[in-house]
Amino acid sequence: MFDFPLALDELTDVPDVFHSLYEAVDDGYQLLDSLAQKLTAKTEQKIIETLRAENENLQAGLETFRAIAKTPDALSGTLSGLEQKIADLSKANNSHLIEAAATKAITAARGSVSLLLPHLKDVLEVTDDNGQPVVRPLVSADAGTLENLVEGFRNDPDFSRAFDDLTPSGSGMSPAGNGGQSFQVSATDQSAINSKIEEIAAGKITISL
Repeated sequence: MFDFPLALDELTDVPDVFHSLYEAVDDGYQLLDSLAQKLTAKTEQKIIETLRAENENLQAGLETFRAIAKTPDALSGTLSGLEQKIADLSKANNSHLIEAAATKAITAARGSVSLLLPHLKDVLEVTDDNGQPVVRPLVSADAGTLENLVEGFRNDPDFSRAFDDLTPSGSGMSPAGNGGQSFQVSATDQSAINSKIEEIAAGKITISL
């Protein structure tokens, strides 16, 4: 509790927050005249209590701030770091969701994941659907669904060879497990031949010239 003496030799015992209430004089420091007059008036006790209350509030605010960060810059840096970490995690999660959905769609369409995935990922995004993340084609892709987008790649001359040829061969062969139909891959599509070497050896897929 500080009693605001009218005159002091030094300000050593005066809380820093009250230094501005004293002015330097020849023999030390004295309380500002306007404040000194109020402290000797009938309202002295009320003023003192008000000053003490304000000081307590100020000190409480400072302690709260110190508990959060030493400086405003430190607090700002901490918040920025947390926001960046959240953004990085969200980006990584979205990338994982896109890759998983694209891989599933390509596989279902009997396409080459290694060839098509890099191109498909570029035209997909993650959107929010009632709180659930959903992978969809970008609006600019104008494809509607992910399956439609993959089918568009199949019909594109630049990407069609990345898919298995699903046209029946008409050879009359009835390999086991294909319902009486055989499927073909082009003799010029070496990557497709390499990826289906076991099916070709088993007679499930034939090579067209």
